[in-house]
Amino acid sequence: MIFNLYYAAGATNYTASVTFDYNIENGIITLSNPTGHTSGNWNTRRAPIQPLETYLYNLGPAKIDWVPNNDGQVIGGFYSTTNPNNVFYGFLK
Repeated sequence: MIFNLYYAAGATNYTASVTFDYNIENGIITLSNPTGHTSGNWNTRRAPIQPLETYLYNLGPAKIDWVPNNDGQVIGGFYSTTNPNNVFYGFLK
């Protein structure tokens, strides 16, 4: 599973990507092994975005579900099975 982080540094936009190994069983996803699957920009910016990588890694196991919203966009989300108030969501591609 690939997570892309889009960010700007001055007038330039960048994408940093991290790929996790994952297992899905009965609608529950568990992420693992992000360290060996990072892009150049992820590695270059790793210090400031390490908290996000750690958050994603520690989120699971998580239930995969749609996230309610008001603007009609289709947003997918991961709801932590240990803390349902802990949600990570975004546009699916």
